This record gives sequence, C-alpha cells and structure tokens, in this order.
Amino acid sequence: LAEKSPEVYNPDVATTLNNLGALHQTMGSYPQSESEYAESLALYRALAEKSPEVYNPYVAMTLNNLGNLHSDMGSYSESESEYEESLTIRRALAENSPEVYNPDVAMTLNNLGNLHSDMGSYSESESEYEESLTLYRALAQNSPDVYNPDVAATLNNLGNLHQTMGSYSESESELKESLTIRRALAENSPEVYNPDVAMTLNNLGNLHSDIGSYSESESEYEESLTLYRALAEKSPEVYNPYVAATLNNLGILHRAMGSYPQSESEYAESLTIRRALAEKSPEVYNPYVAWTLNSLGDLHRNMGSYSESESELAESLTIRRALAEKSPDVYNPDVATTLYNLALLYYQTERFGLAKEKLLEFVKLYEQLPEVIRRSKAKQFESAKKLLVEICEKEKTRSNGA
Repeated sequence: LAEKSPEVYNPDVATTLNNLGALHQTMGSYPQSESEYAESLALYRALAEKSPEVYNPYVAMTLNNLGNLHSDMGSYSESESEYEESLTIRRALAENSPEVYNPDVAMTLNNLGNLHSDMGSYSESESEYEESLTLYRALAQNSPDVYNPDVAATLNNLGNLHQTMGSYSESESELKESLTIRRALAENSPEVYNPDVAMTLNNLGNLHSDIGSYSESESEYEESLTLYRALAEKSPEVYNPYVAATLNNLGILHRAMGSYPQSESEYAESLTIRRALAEKSPEVYNPYVAWTLNSLGDLHRNMGSYSESESELAESLTIRRALAEKSPDVYNPDVATTLYNLALLYYQTERFGLAKEKLLEFVKLYEQLPEVIRRSKAKQFESAKKLLVEICEKEKTRSNGA
C-alpha cells in the first residue's frame, strides 16, 4: 500500500515497525528490534520534515525506544545520544503544550538518569532524576491516580542512586516515601503494585544492610520475600528470579550477622532456583549461578566446610572463566574475586602451592582491570601480596630445613 500511496500509508508502516521493535525487544531479539526501530525512525524523520507538528512526537518516541534498546544492549554512547535528542524534541514540544508533553519529558529524563547511573555518571543522573521527580510531583497534584506511580518509581531510582553515592540519609528518605506511596497503591490494586512494594522493600533492605541496621534490613527482606513467593506461585517464570535474588540478599545479611546456618540455607535455595532458571536461559542466569556458588563457597570456607567450599568455588570459577572469554570487561572482575577466594581456601588448608598459583593469577588479572574496579578490590590486592610474601617465606623455611 505504501509503495503506491506513501503519503497515506508510511505513517502506518512506521507505527507497525515501532510495535514490532518493541515486541522483539521484549523477546530479547535485539538485532531485529534495532533494525525495526531504525527503519521506523527513518520514516518518521522523513514525515516530520514535511509535518513537524504532527510527526516530531513520533520521532521523539522512537528515539526514546531506541535509547531503551541500546541501554539494554550495553551500547551506552548510542543510547545517550538517542535519549538526548528525544529530550530536546520533547522539551520543545512541552514549551507549547506542557500538559501534553511534560509527562514525556519526565519519562526521558528518568531514562537518562537510569543510563547515567549505569555509566557511573552519578552527578548527571542525580540532576535528571530530580528534574523528572519535580515534573511528576507537579503532574500528580492534578492527577494523583495517574502519576503517583511515576513519583514512586522516580523516588525509588533516586534512593538507589543516593545509596550508591553514599548519601544514605537521602536514600532512606526517598525509599521510604516511595514505599509509602506504593503501599497505598497496592491497597486498591495488589496484583498491580505488590511487585513494586516488594522491590522497594528489597532496596530498603539493601540500604539498611549497608549502614549496619541489620534488624530493619532483615524485616524488609523477609516481607519482600513473602510477597515475591506469593507472586511466584501464580507466575513462577516472572517472579522466581526475584525470589532467588531476595534469598541471596538474605544470605548476605545473615552471613554479616554471623547467622551462618540461615545464610547457608538461603544461599542453597537461591542456587537451586538459579540452576533451574539457567537450564532454560544459560546466557541470562549463569552469571547468577556463579555468583551464588562463589558466595556459598566463601561461606563454607568460613564455616570450615572445606570440601564443599572447594567444589563450589571451583564450579563458580569455571563458569566465570567461560563468561569472561566472551565478555572480559564484564566478567574478569568476577574471575578475580573467585580466584582470591580459592587462594584463601588453599592457604587456610595449607596447600600453599595451589594458593600461590591462584594468588599470582589474581594479581596479574587485577593489574589488567580498570582503575575503578581496582579501587574496589584494593584490599584484596594488598592481602594477596602479603599472603604471597608469607608463602615465599614458608617455602624458604622448608627449603632450608630440607
């Protein structure tokens, strides 16, 4: 139809391509989605040259969708460019029709905030979230039923960002306000908003764990887990990953509290769920399997269950090495972590040759990591150097004794 009457039917072709792009993005078919969005955008740009008032909103929408896709794909530079162009168009539209377009401005600001948070550009992310929140609060004054969910979501994002930035008081305030709004929404529509309540409870649990408020953290994680278990009974494919993640968080917390049997049980259940998920989607869930194996292995080392620890850490290392072959920038830090934990196990069990081997590999890998990652592992690096010195001294003593 569009070949004969492009002026009439190209808008419909563009819309259908955009919808296909959204579908394929949801299905994880990113190359198809990217191609469809790109073709849709090209058509909308051509239409907007003749009728900008009509089609610029569609150009902005498709740019925003492409930004979401490229963010999911880890193509941050492309995503940033697309979001920023979308935002520029939407700001211009909102100058003439703020009631119509301010929601779109707020949405794209929130998306940019998410992207810049992922990129480590925290100051930019903070500014974008705060402007988005200001817009959503203003919109919610007139239409609370429509925009309070967006206020809560943006507060949740800001709370997570401020936790990462170490602004714990701000983070706590934002997450608590988000939780209050989401609890109120869930009273009327539990099926819709209980997942959001569970998410914010989990985030508050993370925050309170970080600041040492273990009792609060435990209560929040447990309520979150109860909600996720109930949701998973009806939709296991959707919510079992969240059950596993919350169990994992409880395992971390109970280890920090010295409650090793509880931690062991939670890690073990999380691992069981994640193994089942990885059977169907290994690319998605193998990193989580490796993470939980590493945590269990290190826990068992501390508990003196050395055989279990060695088995779990060795399996975690095998998975992480395989992942790092394809994505070294992403997974080499995890390989380094498991190498270090295995070295500690071997040192503790007086297998100094194996400990030295793993420590040397850890040090070599550490020196190849980006500076920001090296800073996060600096204590492990210093510990590894000290252990290597001790092992060399032990080797000299044994050699002299012989």
